[in-house]
Amino acid sequence: MVTKRIPVGIDDETLAVLRELSSVSNMSISAFVGDLLRQSRPQLLAMTEAFRLAKTNPARAMHLFGNIVDDTSTQISKMSNEIKDKRKPKATKKAG
Repeated sequence: MVTKRIPVGIDDETLAVLRELSSVSNMSISAFVGDLLRQSRPQLLAMTEAFRLAKTNPARAMHLFGNIVDDTSTQISKMSNEIKDKRKPKATKKAG
């Protein structure tokens, strides 16, 4: 896979968060941000289409933005449930 590099400007507070995350996750900042963007590609494509439509069909664009929010909420909820499931103590069998 060919990797392209782009300069991205960020504020000091965001950079501090990324540095801390990099430190605790053992991932470089660029690897983390690249992975985050790859995982966000479907939402980025949907946002691109919504912005494109905003000029010609604002109602449809708003509908698409709503779908993006709903889809993202659903994904976050699923991830949260998976994390909760992994944290639940496993049932132990009682000696009978």
